[in-house]
Amino acid sequence: MTDRGILAPSAAADVAILDPDTIEDTSTFDAPWQLARGGRLLERNTP
Repeated sequence: MTDRGILAPSAAADVAILDPDTIEDTSTFDAPWQLARGGRLLERNTP
């Protein structure tokens, strides 16, 4: 799997862009499956 994990033409990679000033974890022990806030972009396995 040499075409994974790098940002290059024809390669496949998962990319997450986060803003460290606005990212917020909303999960708790009572509600562990809550989504985080502040994510800007998520591209998953896109060549």
